[in-house]
Amino acid sequence: MCTGALLTKRHVLTAAHCTEYKPKNEVQIIIGSIHLLQGTIYYPSWWITFNQWSEHRRKHLQFRVNDIAVTKLTSDVPDTIIPATISALSNDDLYGHEVVVIGWGISNNHVASMTLQTVNLRVLSINDCKSKLRRLTGERIGFQGRNLCTAADPYALIQHGDSGGPLLYANTIVGVNKATIPFPDQPFHPEKLNVHTGIDFYRQFILYVINDYFIWF
Repeated sequence: MCTGALLTKRHVLTAAHCTEYKPKNEVQIIIGSIHLLQGTIYYPSWWITFNQWSEHRRKHLQFRVNDIAVTKLTSDVPDTIIPATISALSNDDLYGHEVVVIGWGISNNHVASMTLQTVNLRVLSINDCKSKLRRLTGERIGFQGRNLCTAADPYALIQHGDSGGPLLYANTIVGVNKATIPFPDQPFHPEKLNVHTGIDFYRQFILYVINDYFIWF
């Protein structure tokens, strides 16, 4: 299970790894409620990752891993459901600010939540993120500026099921939930950091594919 964010009446933003190895006819997208069993089921018409879009547009890939994708639904959601807004801020504008992460991830006792979860986090600068990673691992670990690094005290970590969910600042989407680092075999380590794909680097991709005239297969 993954989380996503509605961008238009028919487009959902999520993580690219949420679309891997999944036949479209086996995927359901639940929209319209913070309670998992009370939402309306929709189905994907198609989805496209940033890498697929770049290849389609014959654009050079600056980075090999780009964990962001957009799904188009087979039908519109009703007017009573208001899509989210993409932030116009750069990643640099967010450093030091409080943000809200949203997802359907499992809890500390490894139980899947039936209610949408939120928690406040703080965005770390790239240097602060790298320094903390080096202190934890004793190694220099690269952290690319197109991503966002967050933490909280007491600690709060995204988990299985949160992937693809939105990171919000001032009620606008600034990132997409990706993973936690370091220590992949310790999901609840209190010193771990959250990683989110920042919207700013991928803005052109998102706006291009949610246009009504864009067709994919």
